[in-house]
Amino acid sequence: MNSLRFLVTGGSQGIGAAVVEQAAAAGHQVVFTGRNPELLATTSQRTGAHGIHADVTISSDNEKTVRACEERMGGVDVLINNAAYAYRAEIGALDVGDMKKMFDTNIFGLVDLTNRLVPQMKARGSGDIVNIASTSGM
Repeated sequence: MNSLRFLVTGGSQGIGAAVVEQAAAAGHQVVFTGRNPELLATTSQRTGAHGIHADVTISSDNEKTVRACEERMGGVDVLINNAAYAYRAEIGALDVGDMKKMFDTNIFGLVDLTNRLVPQMKARGSGDIVNIASTSGM
């Protein structure tokens, strides 16, 4: 099996951390992002993967992440867009600002990071993108 280069957003906990663990255990190179430095360190120590303190809603963080992947692994073969969260409130009491923050993470951050990596994948003629969703999205 060939070793692939993985980037996992939101990889410091939950489903993302499980993906990081499985990919690293299978012998792939893995870089993952997260916003909590303690969780980043724990996941990195447990898996041997490289954690980056980054927030997908911040364009410069996405630029930093792509640059780190280039420097550390020479690029990305598999992008796992996992960073997301749910905002819940009663109908009639939804806070539009909070909803916009959620969309910045769950949608616009995903698109920004994906747009940064797709040209490299197209140039190579290969690459996989996996967008993780949950039943919360239904």
